[in-house]
Amino acid sequence: PLNLRSGDLASGIKLGDSVDLYWVLDSRNGEEVMDPILILGGLTLIGLDNSKNSLGGDVSITVAIEETQVLRMLSATTLGRLVVVLSHV
Repeated sequence: PLNLRSGDLASGIKLGDSVDLYWVLDSRNGEEVMDPILILGGLTLIGLDNSKNSLGGDVSITVAIEETQVLRMLSATTLGRLVVVLSHV
């Protein structure tokens, strides 16, 4: 599962939707602003726990990815944040 800020998950998203994951670096302390980077696209959403969302908390999602994509996904979670948008591929 991936934990996200509730505001970083597309509204109206549901299980089975195709989603794209973008990596966003929050600019702090005068750091250079970077454009969002597409980490993985066209993923299937297979799990969604937004039970804490009503309190403005985090949400947890699970997406289906290939084994070869795991390292790329995990690397994107070490710094910055992930933003999930609906994919229209």
